[in-house]
Amino acid sequence: MNIGIVAHVDAGKTTVTENILQLCGIIRQAGRVDHGDTLTDSMELERKKGISIKATPISFMYKDTKINLIDTPGHVDFVSEVERALSVLDGVVLIVSAKEGIQSQTKILVKTIRDLQIPCIVFVNKADRLGVDIKNVLSEVSKNFLGKTINMQGIEKEGTKDVLLRPRSYEELVEEAVELLCDLDESILEKYIGVSPSPVSLDYLYDRLQYFTKQANIYPVFMGSALHGLGVRDLLDAIVNFLPLSIENDNAPLSALVFKIDNNISAKDKKVYVRIFQGGIKIRESIAFHDTTEKVKNLRALENGKVVNKDYIGSGDICILTIKDLKVADIIGEKTEAIKKISIASPALRVQVQPKNPANKRRLYETLFALSEEDPMMDFSGDVRGDKMYLNLFGEVQMEIITLLLQEQYNLDIEFSNLLTIYKETPTEKASAITRIYSGGNHFCAGIGFEIEPLPRGQGLQYESKVSFGSLEKPFQNAVEEAVWKSCKNGVYGLEITDAKVVFAFSQYSSVESTPADYRNLAPLVLMEAFSNSSMQMLEPILEFELVLPEHAASRALYDCRKMNADIWETKNGNGEFIITGLVPVETSKHYKLLLASYTEGCGIFITKLYGYKETEFDENKIDKDNVNPATNKGLYLLQKFQ
Repeated sequence: MNIGIVAHVDAGKTTVTENILQLCGIIRQAGRVDHGDTLTDSMELERKKGISIKATPISFMYKDTKINLIDTPGHVDFVSEVERALSVLDGVVLIVSAKEGIQSQTKILVKTIRDLQIPCIVFVNKADRLGVDIKNVLSEVSKNFLGKTINMQGIEKEGTKDVLLRPRSYEELVEEAVELLCDLDESILEKYIGVSPSPVSLDYLYDRLQYFTKQANIYPVFMGSALHGLGVRDLLDAIVNFLPLSIENDNAPLSALVFKIDNNISAKDKKVYVRIFQGGIKIRESIAFHDTTEKVKNLRALENGKVVNKDYIGSGDICILTIKDLKVADIIGEKTEAIKKISIASPALRVQVQPKNPANKRRLYETLFALSEEDPMMDFSGDVRGDKMYLNLFGEVQMEIITLLLQEQYNLDIEFSNLLTIYKETPTEKASAITRIYSGGNHFCAGIGFEIEPLPRGQGLQYESKVSFGSLEKPFQNAVEEAVWKSCKNGVYGLEITDAKVVFAFSQYSSVESTPADYRNLAPLVLMEAFSNSSMQMLEPILEFELVLPEHAASRALYDCRKMNADIWETKNGNGEFIITGLVPVETSKHYKLLLASYTEGCGIFITKLYGYKETEFDENKIDKDNVNPATNKGLYLLQKFQ
């Protein structure tokens, strides 16, 4: 069983994890985030800052069930770690603070869990905190899960250190449970209020609730206070009873996904974390990825809080490899329906990085390259000489963490400059392009045809192949698909292409001469020609924001919002606070947190999340001049390929 712990920052997810590990005998005493002694926050920086930065997998046994648990970061700047973890999980535990309730990051997580139909248990933490309103929090949770939650516990003396939990009685549970279940199972409706109604036992209700939770149709809610260990054993029991076990299918062809990489640069040690969906991996066996195969020389598994060597690891489990060429999101073996492509958010800022000491350019380049292997959303780019190095980032907290990480672990002092907004481009009409083998200046033994079309805003980039594997074998098709995703990072005008569908519609092939490399190299030329045949529109990122500050600063805040071209949804005040919500462009607001801290003396809070992209006028000053568009710079592109 592979489960994740997810939450908004400060909801107490690492504390929940620590108490679970203590109950299962992995650690003697649960660590505390504020004491800097937690097991899953293993980085020195995580302990210093008191926040999780990386998703950390750890394994333990509970009631004869092996559980691989992934503790994920809660801060929105590290949402990419959450995204990668969700792609390999059988189920999740969503932690909600009873004090703060549903917050901005929680809403994003709930929507993702619902949309992807990931089985989920909700744990309302901090039930002992003064002033909590459990009834209101449960109502918020139910609203966000579209009324499909059911509270499994009664609570007394909430908001005090004497808080008590108990299972809900049959009388308390039956009406609510039957109402939920009737929409999913007509036999329950017949049992309860049919022509010949019969009693519905508590055991039967629990059985049906467990079944439909595993189908992601119902979301049970449990409560407690992890800091005091209250409700944690009930949560553990719920994990093994309500969340699904991994599907075991060792006899099927191998299908696995790389979801995490840890690079120890100084020791030149690379740990590649892989979730096996079907089949298995043996030591000294060759595995296939991209267009190549490589022998497994080291094979390790997670067991009881440790990493151990193994000769074989089967489906449903997580293994650790040391193969250097593997990258995050790589598929090993076959691509199956079990492997989900998850996208919660993408960075909206790009920044140039420079070492304070120019002599460290090469070393900084190598370090950033290794860090971007761990987090591909950084999208590190630059030349090996270190003259121009860029990173994609979510926000200022991530910038601060990268600065400290490079300084403390790698003795590299850096500075950021040129904080840029990541603009994108999208086609506005359908278009196509075809290039045949060795025709029209085609130097590759490949023929490719693409059709492209615009998609509604927020749909991202989609790819489809209408070419059968009988016409073009899988390694060649994989090469085309890889080239499409890579080429669309730097579209027609040097901006990432989004909200578009790319269809691989035509191919030509020579059984004597063609290679996958021919298709990989030709695809960008044909694809960018197709996009060039369409009219491209520039898009700018928009943030959803919540601005909270003292009432006396309200007029200044409203003035700032107008200046930033914000679209204000709502303003409200009370208890000495003034709150503004709405939408604001990234470009006009990217430095606002610093300004807010200055004029509110640190009392203002500016919470943002990426809302989406909207049309804007093309501005050449916002475009990467170093980009080489294969369609309009064919000679230079070919020169790069044949050097």
